[in-house]
Amino acid sequence: MNAYELIELPFTNEIAIEALLFENLAMLQLGKTLVKPSIIRHEVALLDANGREERINLLIQTEQFSVMAKIVAGEVTEEDLKELKRCLAQKEEVYKRYCAQIGAPTDWFGLLIGSRISDSLQASLRQGLTVHKCPVAAILLRQFQTASMPVLMREVIASAIYKVEINQSVDVLPIIMGSTAKKMADPKKRKEKKKHKEKKGGSEKDYTKYRFNGQIYNKGKLVNAVFQQIVAEYPELTLNDLERYFPERMQPGQSIFITKEKAMQLAQENKPKRHHTKPEQIIKLADAEICTSAQWSKESIPLFIEHVKKIFGYKIEKIEQ
Repeated sequence: MNAYELIELPFTNEIAIEALLFENLAMLQLGKTLVKPSIIRHEVALLDANGREERINLLIQTEQFSVMAKIVAGEVTEEDLKELKRCLAQKEEVYKRYCAQIGAPTDWFGLLIGSRISDSLQASLRQGLTVHKCPVAAILLRQFQTASMPVLMREVIASAIYKVEINQSVDVLPIIMGSTAKKMADPKKRKEKKKHKEKKGGSEKDYTKYRFNGQIYNKGKLVNAVFQQIVAEYPELTLNDLERYFPERMQPGQSIFITKEKAMQLAQENKPKRHHTKPEQIIKLADAEICTSAQWSKESIPLFIEHVKKIFGYKIEKIEQ
């Protein structure tokens, strides 16, 4: 592969796109219309007037709008627009349940996110499409591999009235993912942090407990229980999807999880046990089995808890000693 050759890497499912967007929120920005996006919730289930279940893939807050996003792993079609329309029809109820308490904007915007889009729908969007008095735009995301790095091509399909200030229709951006976060971190800073920790000496062992799904856990077993819950809800998740959802920087110095094979290899080498390897603790993904880290500090566990609360909406309660 030469430096300029692009090999497309299709997204396997909508979850993979969600994970990428969680790590790269700027991709959700749309000119001067959708500014400073932040994700409120993901995978919000709704029931329409006929009792049919609909799903908002991402619920987003920006400076001017609250946003419902419909994500498709392939081509965005008129049928996807209809699903977004049914969700936007319930915008008042969605606002009461998820947006009012955080003071999100009361005006709504609809986003269609996929890899490609039908010609007819593209024409409608460029003319200024609105649904239930809500403007709608599309963001197309395609990922490629080059000889040096993965890149992402981003194209915005929207009316000019939304002031999308892009000189060209396509932005080419390096992908910043959890799987590459460790490589991108400053090794000098990591070394200084390690020295500071060594100087400080041993600290008191932390015995804090946490309540999740009615059960009490220590830090390491809490993380394992959370992963068990995630794969129970999303059995189609792959190892690659999970790596995007959980960047390594959340657990500095070690992986949040490793493959079962690697964990067993470490055990055979008589390395210190750092992962949960009991049969009932092994996490079964669509394409792999993993073991979660048992080594969590009182500094890193709050980052994990906040992360899963934001992404999955899980309630985790710290039990005061």
